[in-house]
This record gives sequence, structure tokens and C-alpha cells, in this order.
Amino acid sequence: MTKGSFFAKKEQAEFIQKVYKQTPDLVQDFFNRETGFLQEALAGKKLVLEVGCGFGRSMPAVDPKSHYFGVDIGFTYVAEALRRNNRGNWICGDARNLSFCDSSFDAVFCIQNTLGNMEGIESRVIHEAKRVCAENGSLIFSVYSEDSFEVRRLWYDRLVDAGIFGRVWLDDNPKVARSDTGWSSRCFDQQELIKLLGLKNIQVKKLDSFLYFCTGQPDK
Repeated sequence: MTKGSFFAKKEQAEFIQKVYKQTPDLVQDFFNRETGFLQEALAGKKLVLEVGCGFGRSMPAVDPKSHYFGVDIGFTYVAEALRRNNRGNWICGDARNLSFCDSSFDAVFCIQNTLGNMEGIESRVIHEAKRVCAENGSLIFSVYSEDSFEVRRLWYDRLVDAGIFGRVWLDDNPKVARSDTGWSSRCFDQQELIKLLGLKNIQVKKLDSFLYFCTGQPDK
């Protein structure tokens, strides 16, 4: 997949691990709850694809009986995922042009605001996720909510203090946070998210003031 120019340049696996090591307890609690939602959504799915797998942090939520495929644009992320996990199929590829046939998977997911790091290509990535998902399959996305910045700032401040990110500020569009290192992260309000995803039978859960967890089916 692609995470935008910042993560394409910073594709070293140790970089993203440094980012997650700075996660505040409050943010980690939200991620743990997200994992619980994901585990429930993936229950019973035989063929599962993760778009933006990184080094495999989502694997605990995947049923051991499922056939899992993870795609990421970062070769070193994929190599680290292979090293860390004794199951799964790990592929270096671009989310805008997935190398799978139509309707290949029972579930396709893209979580932890990976979609929010894909500035300018979100619609193309969603289109590809829909294409490779079976008609009655599940599409799963999670993104930061519009009122999440104060919680996220706890994380960003740690990253700045550790020298991992540069200065972080809100863009002229207050839904986009940016850093002088080239990083950006977008959040969403519920209505624009529903419109952007365009899923059939969509269900949206909000984890307090942090993120939206969305499930639905491709409108085929």
C-alpha cells in the first residue's frame, strides 16, 4: 500500500516501531479497544486482506483459522512482519493497484488511521479495497475522529520531544495535522466518512473522542 510520501521515505521498520513505542497509555487503550472491534468483525472470515499492514501489529485480531494477506508499500515493514509472524502472507505492494483478482477476499480492512495518512489518494484506495472484496464480504476502516486532536497531541508531543517528528500543527484545514518533516494525518467527521467510504449496510462506532470504526459491504 502507500502511506504517502512521508512514510514512503521513512519506510524503515525501526522508524515505525519507534513511533509506536512513544504511544501514551490513553492512546494505546483506544488501540486495544479497536483491536477488540476488529477481532469481532473478522470472526469466521476465511480469506482476509489488510491494507497497510506495517510490521503486522493487527495479527492478534485475526482468527488463526483465517488465511491472512497483508500488503504494505514498505519493503522493510514487510520483511519485519515476516520475521515477527509465523503465519500470514506478506506482500510489498501499492494500495492503489492491488495485485488480486476481483472479489478475492471475505474481508478487507484498513485500520489505525492508515487511510488518514493517504492524503489525496483515499478514494482510489477505497475503490481497490471494494474491488477485491467479495460482494457479501466485509470492508472495515478505522480513522481518527474530528475531535481527536487533543488526545493525539499527547502522542505527537512525545514524538517531537524524542526527535522523531518535527513541529506539529493543524493545517488551514483543521482536520489535517502536519509536521515540518513532511508528515500529515487527516481526521474525519462521521458524515464525510460515510460519504467517502460509500459502503452498503454501513455501521459506524465511535470510540469516545478518538476514532470511528466502520464496517460495511461493497456496493457492487
